[in-house]
Amino acid sequence: MKKFILQYVDSISTLLTVLGVILLFYLIVFQLDPIHRTTLNVLSILGTIASVFGLAIAYIQIIALKEISVVTQQTISDTKNKLMLGISISDVTEAISLVSEIDGFLGMQKYEIARHKIVNLKDKLIQFKSSAEFNVIVHENRIKEIVELLSTHINTLYNVVFGEIEDIKFDSGELNAQLQEIANYLTDFKNKIKYQIG
Repeated sequence: MKKFILQYVDSISTLLTVLGVILLFYLIVFQLDPIHRTTLNVLSILGTIASVFGLAIAYIQIIALKEISVVTQQTISDTKNKLMLGISISDVTEAISLVSEIDGFLGMQKYEIARHKIVNLKDKLIQFKSSAEFNVIVHENRIKEIVELLSTHINTLYNVVFGEIEDIKFDSGELNAQLQEIANYLTDFKNKIKYQIG
């Protein structure tokens, strides 16, 4: 009923106005004796009909405005959710891209840059874990494990880059394998956000 009123509010208001005018004309011309057609009586009938139909029109307008408000709030909420979803997917895509960059820098033995990128990835994952939007989907224990793993690799790479012992042997194979697992987890994570699967 409310949606019907919202859809046809102008038509209903116009119809009520026309009915009010017709009823007023009918009462004055056909129901009121010519002797009683004084200005005071006509104004009294006019005031009564205007009040009744005016209240009906006002009631319909209020229902329509309330429904518009509900629809507007729902639209705002949907838009906000879509925006948050877009930001979420963008953030996870950025994290996946960081994994790819780290892998590339490790392959070129640019360990200082790789370490810096791992720090960025770790910060991004901490952001995911603490974000209310992600809490529905994030498996917090897995993110915590990955953050701890990245912290270990950050320390290892720090020693490789800034350590006092020269020629430290560093095998990036294990880190590359773990990065691939992280990339797979993040891709799965992105799909869950995209399709809202818990």
